[in-house]
Formats: sequence, structure tokens, C-alpha cells
Amino acid sequence: MFLANIPRRALAPLLLLVAVGCKRSVTVEVEQSEIQQRLAAKFPVQKPVLLGTISLENPNVILRENSDRIGVALDAKLTLPLFPPYIGKLTVSGKPAYRPAEKAFYLQEAALESFEVSGLPAAQAEALRGPTEIVARSVLDSFPVYQFDQRNWKEVSAEHVLQSVKVENGKLHATLGL
Repeated sequence: MFLANIPRRALAPLLLLVAVGCKRSVTVEVEQSEIQQRLAAKFPVQKPVLLGTISLENPNVILRENSDRIGVALDAKLTLPLFPPYIGKLTVSGKPAYRPAEKAFYLQEAALESFEVSGLPAAQAEALRGPTEIVARSVLDSFPVYQFDQRNWKEVSAEHVLQSVKVENGKLHATLGL
């Protein structure tokens, strides 16, 4: 009866709005290059450790197919007084966590996957692994890897809870729900 009073040309947009309003989840696709660009803008980063400083720079975002983690390869430099700097490479991965108040994704549960320091014996490099992982964790937890810019209806309506994350075809697929 209610629908009988609505003109036919207004009925289709109204039904579309109702269908969209009833949808309880939305999937957002983010390109690796977009994450790369946003994260690269936050580097280089320097953090004090014990008697020296760890510098992290040149992030390279890694999206592995069928994974729920985002990897980041970084160049690292440890500077200690009275020693030449130690140069290395590390790879860290973490699970994307969505913070609705900021409409942004951060990496949580970051884990150091690989750590190499050139010119340093393996035993000494292993001693640096723990402090380096702590620094990498704190850095990745403090920078959003992706933040919505409210460019489309999916981003405008992103006041949701993260339901799932997966990587497919080189893109991060994040499903957000009510």
C-alpha cells in the first residue's frame, strides 16, 4: 500500500538505498602500491636503544597470497658509540587491525621473520634480534598502514568492525561488518 503512492521512477533508487542499508558488511580492496606509498611516507624512523640508535628505512610492503598478514621489509642500521654502524635487513609481518575511531588499519602481533646484519657473526646478530624486533613492533604499531580518505561510500561507511582480512591477487581484502 505504501509503495503504491510512490512514483515508479523514484521506486528503484529507494529500493537500492534500502538494499545498501541492509547490507551488514563491506569489503574494501587496497592495492599493495597504496599501502607502500602511505607507509613509505612515515620513514626513515630512528629509535634509541640501550646505548645506541636503530634506524629503519626503505620499507617494502609484502602481500603474500592467501595470507592474513602484511609483511614489511626494511633496511636497518644500528649505531653504537665507538663502533662502526651495523647495517642489516629485516622483514616483519603483522596482522592488520582496524581502529574505527581513526578509520585506519595498523599492524598488530608483529613478528620478526628474518634478520640479517652484514659483517657480524651470527651469534652477535642474534643478540641484536630482540631489541630490533621491539623497535620494529613499536614503529609498525604506531603508523597506520592504510587510512580511509572517505573517497567512496565504502570508506564513508567504515564505522565497522574488522571481520576478516586476506590477500588475493596482490590486493588486501578487508571485510568490515556492523
